[in-house]
Amino acid sequence: MSTRRTDLGAVLEAALHRSDIVWLRTDRDRATWFAPVPAGSPAGPSGSLLVVAGGPEPELGDLAAPPAPLHVILRSKGDGRRLLVLPATAAELVPPSSSVTQPPGEGSDAGDPWTAATALLRAERIGGGPDIVSRWRAESRIWLIRPAGRPVESPDRPPPTTLVAEVVRPLP
Repeated sequence: MSTRRTDLGAVLEAALHRSDIVWLRTDRDRATWFAPVPAGSPAGPSGSLLVVAGGPEPELGDLAAPPAPLHVILRSKGDGRRLLVLPATAAELVPPSSSVTQPPGEGSDAGDPWTAATALLRAERIGGGPDIVSRWRAESRIWLIRPAGRPVESPDRPPPTTLVAEVVRPLP
């Protein structure tokens, strides 16, 4: 079993580093950009991902208490097939109160999870301008998403056939 877990971890790491968007499923599927969390980061554990919701970014709702279970869907970059569908948990990262007067990444807050997360997210964000981190602080929520549990779908565990649509016959 440990080999299977290692293989899953390797697939997860590879998929996270080769994708530029991720799908989050609660009551419906939502695509969003993300930043993977590298090993040793104060933002969270390796294999997790960071997303920004609201304000200048797509609204994702309350990921910590979604209307349905949260799942992360990782797709192949080449053909868009689902690689993994994993159950996940989400935790909101809150900015440290002392960094209101400090630029992100400087001073005593440099090792705090929110500040580390914004540095990782800023590196992945295309555009947004020099004030994007300030806008995130004022208008957005930053989420740490942690895949947890066995995959619902994976290369060796395809989706159930009930997801395949039946042929619809035209009305006479």
